[in-house]
Amino acid sequence: MVETLPSELLHSVLAHMGLDQCPPTVPFLDELLDAYGRCVPWESISRRVRCTEVSEVAQRPRFAEDFWRVAVRHGSGGTCFESNYAFFALLRGLGFEGYLTINDMDQSHGCHTAIVILLDQQKWLVDAGFPVLAAVPLNPSETMHKASPYETYRVSPEPHGAFLVERLGHPKPYMFTLRDQPVDDNDYREATRQDYGPDGLFLSSVIIRQTVNGRITRFDGDEQPPLIQVLHKGTRTDWPIKGDIAMAITQWFGIDQQMTRRSLESVQRGANLA
Repeated sequence: MVETLPSELLHSVLAHMGLDQCPPTVPFLDELLDAYGRCVPWESISRRVRCTEVSEVAQRPRFAEDFWRVAVRHGSGGTCFESNYAFFALLRGLGFEGYLTINDMDQSHGCHTAIVILLDQQKWLVDAGFPVLAAVPLNPSETMHKASPYETYRVSPEPHGAFLVERLGHPKPYMFTLRDQPVDDNDYREATRQDYGPDGLFLSSVIIRQTVNGRITRFDGDEQPPLIQVLHKGTRTDWPIKGDIAMAITQWFGIDQQMTRRSLESVQRGANLA
């Protein structure tokens, strides 16, 4: 069973996201996803830091309560396994029902997670781990669309209960292939632990994605010289970083500067975290 957030933490999370508690509806679900995209970054910083702090791989994952306490305190987030687990725990605390899934990207199997919410006699794709910035209806016999202020999503049924998830107007429209199958909590946790092991993703660089000032904004530490990418309506604008990179990341994304600096220094040293 996915853990339940303590009441005080649930209200702290809502305050962090600038929201009031409301009944579970699709408009509120969209509000939650929009607020998450603005307030909780997709980032690999906390994964690098966690690996430097905890030597035993099995103890590295931050599940819902730890994830949210660090996010509220330090402005951090995470990648899909931890982000969707934490977001699902928040949704459950707010009265939503559904389940977690583990999905594919191209030829990579079991590498991306998502949530399916059951609401209004309809299944809804919810993904805080890419993120998908709106709840998209799932229909096994019809392609469905959903627009957000940032991107328009298309979800098309495929054989064997799968769905192709895309973002329209993007240079790379394919996002992932949803496998609409509930994943047991123990299996999900074990997959999260494996994601910190030798084959884990996003452990070798610093990457950030967040909605900033109404624009999807990214930092990719592998790009040189360092810069901030701002994406809007299919157009990318680059803002070179002049001076201290950790300070610039904190200014753009609000992530704790000390945490950011530790992560960048770890990458610079080429530390093997597995």
